[in-house]
Amino acid sequence: MTPRYILSIIFLLHCASPAFSQLNTTGKYWIIFTDKPVANLSLEKTILQNLPVRTIDRRQKNNALEKTIDHYDIPVNTHYTDYIKSLHIEIIAVSKWLNAVSAHLNAEQKNNVEKLPFVKLVKPVSRAQTNVLIKHGNKLAANGEMPFILDYGSSYSQNAMINTPAVHQLGFSGSGVLIGMIDTGFNLDHIALRNVHVVDDSDFVERDKDVSENIEGKSGSSHGTYVLSAIAAYDPGKLIGTAFGASYLLARTENDDGIGQKAEEDHWVSALEWLEEKGADIVSSSISFFDEFQNSSYNYSLVDLDGNTAMTTLATNIAFNKGVLVFNSAGNMGTRGAGYLGTPSDGKKMIAVGAIYGDSTATTFSSRGPTKDGRKKPDIAALGNNVKVVGNDTSHYDILSGTSLSTPLAAGLAALALEANPRWSSKQLYDAIKKTASTYSKPNNEIGFGIPNALKALNYDPSGSSNPLVKNILTYPNPTSGTTYISFQSLVTSTFTIKIYNAIGQFVISVSENEPVSANQIVTKNWNGKNFNGNEVSSGVYFYRISLGGKSTAEKILIVK
Repeated sequence: MTPRYILSIIFLLHCASPAFSQLNTTGKYWIIFTDKPVANLSLEKTILQNLPVRTIDRRQKNNALEKTIDHYDIPVNTHYTDYIKSLHIEIIAVSKWLNAVSAHLNAEQKNNVEKLPFVKLVKPVSRAQTNVLIKHGNKLAANGEMPFILDYGSSYSQNAMINTPAVHQLGFSGSGVLIGMIDTGFNLDHIALRNVHVVDDSDFVERDKDVSENIEGKSGSSHGTYVLSAIAAYDPGKLIGTAFGASYLLARTENDDGIGQKAEEDHWVSALEWLEEKGADIVSSSISFFDEFQNSSYNYSLVDLDGNTAMTTLATNIAFNKGVLVFNSAGNMGTRGAGYLGTPSDGKKMIAVGAIYGDSTATTFSSRGPTKDGRKKPDIAALGNNVKVVGNDTSHYDILSGTSLSTPLAAGLAALALEANPRWSSKQLYDAIKKTASTYSKPNNEIGFGIPNALKALNYDPSGSSNPLVKNILTYPNPTSGTTYISFQSLVTSTFTIKIYNAIGQFVISVSENEPVSANQIVTKNWNGKNFNGNEVSSGVYFYRISLGGKSTAEKILIVK
């Protein structure tokens, strides 16, 4: 029998009660300011010039009619921060989005800061601690037949439950998508992680550029490495992550003293702002904040889980509006009953991920909704029991459990859908995942809108209509090295058009234009693998869209030469 661990995602806040606070007079606080400097064209131009091109592009596709630079990009007032520093107070973190800074304050300093005319509010920074539960069980073997190009080994189940193998077979791996990871340190020495494409990293605890775990002078656990491997690993026959071809930004926001990971929400917010500015499309976070001292005025309680209160939740709302979709673990407080979620999973503009067993039912530990304002949570669920991840050395593997692991699996699915639909906004990606999940028509507070399906999400039509006017769509042969046949049955008398596009949405050729079709007629067309100039297209993934009766549906063609 081999030990396997349930990774607890919920970090139970251990801020002091009011009585204890009077004795322990120094604490970490948010200092929230009343206003910001007035924006002007010169300032906005400077901010814009400092943003990466991919960040600008992502913001513009998400807010086509809005400004690329908004109020949240304006820095906090330096006159305010300079004055705070003049009081011999060290500023720990700065948040443009929340117009706030964090700092350690004793009782006297807190009282003085609260009286400043430019300070709106002083509130504690939520602190959290993980609990690791230990179970015992057998290692997994490969699960049945795997009729796919890739050999997933015993990581097949966690992929198959959300149908990522079908999308991998189409040639998608998350390529071109930038994913931000927020967690403990990350060790990339394992054979399955050595080829992970890391664009940048940052340590928000030690405030340096090294996010490695277990190195001299820096504490860390394997939690971040486990989580990263579920989405990014690639070791055929052993472990394949859901988005092994994506690029990554790594943010370390937690310390580990060997007992449990400690996270503070100011580090988390700073990390999310950094990831957005660096151009992340998707963020996966397996950190949740909640207060076990429900009667303390210093901490979050069930009343605060309304999608508009917690600082981390507010940050996810802003990130979403800038084009970044955040996936966060719902938490491991399922045994505590309904409504016990970790923030920011109470958010309205993010995806909270629960955990399921292999039989598609919610695990006992997975946190349940609803939120305080009555919304169903989690949003979706993926396998969170017996998940294959890397081990603590450079070649072995472990089988672990927790919503910490269902979250990166689901985030990887989103990367596949975004690779196939690179012009999607965060709202379109959000809709594609939720509206194609298994229980979308009847959501509940155990698995939310259900188990996501990678292929269905990839084929989602943002116009709101997967075409109900056609059926029996066939594409053959697929994959193909030459001519492909496209067949469908029309349910109405109308006209139809079939157009081919490449993987980044560029027009290739029209197979048909406004051709008449009768009700119940079966149509068969062919594409010879050439573009509108008569040149053969290169190998890769292509899409065809059938438009009929004012509605449309899209399918994939894989060309292999």
